[in-house]
Amino acid sequence: MIAKQHTAPPPTTRTATGPTRRDGCPYLTSYKECPFGEERCEGHHHRGVGMKRPIARLATGLPAATVLAAAAVTLGSPAAHAASGVEIRTFANKCLDVEWKSADNGARIVQHRCHREYNQRFRFVPAGHGRVEIRTFANKCLDVHRASPDNGARIIQYTCTGDANQRFRVLPAPGGRHSIRTFVFDKCLDVNEKSARDGARIIQYSCTGDYNQRFEFRNR
Repeated sequence: MIAKQHTAPPPTTRTATGPTRRDGCPYLTSYKECPFGEERCEGHHHRGVGMKRPIARLATGLPAATVLAAAAVTLGSPAAHAASGVEIRTFANKCLDVEWKSADNGARIVQHRCHREYNQRFRFVPAGHGRVEIRTFANKCLDVHRASPDNGARIIQYTCTGDANQRFRVLPAPGGRHSIRTFVFDKCLDVNEKSARDGARIIQYSCTGDYNQRFEFRNR
């Protein structure tokens, strides 16, 4: 008898479906559709629908004690949240600030002179796979507005949903500071136009490594 020859099936090629972004990359609804590998396709979501499986290889860069302390915080009053949080300071030695101390969805995150009040304190809550949620005094999350992948997208406060546009990676930067990366591949929190003035908006922008994308965390 002639032995049957077993041949391996030809390799499959992953292809993306649907419309493409302006940069030529596809919009995706799942990492399974990604033709480039998971890291390259991070944040290339379809019409604002966050992909539910974030990358496990990337670390927060935060000290373990900070992450554990944030995770241990119990829900309670704004004062309790504020007492447990940290200041996020910009290059201008000013603080990220929930504008007008608003507890509303859509409140803007801006830069403002540090005054040690509760609307300038934030908690880093582990969200799995090397990501964190950044929670405000109102126990709401920093959020890339409308899950936009574009440069200039506003950072706002919004009810925590667990979606990709509310998850961030915190990575080391020069000078003991940190960059805060969004769900979109290679985009960072950024002080708009490198402004040092009070009220300057915090936005999403392509990571450049410039000083206006570096932040310091202070326990006060």
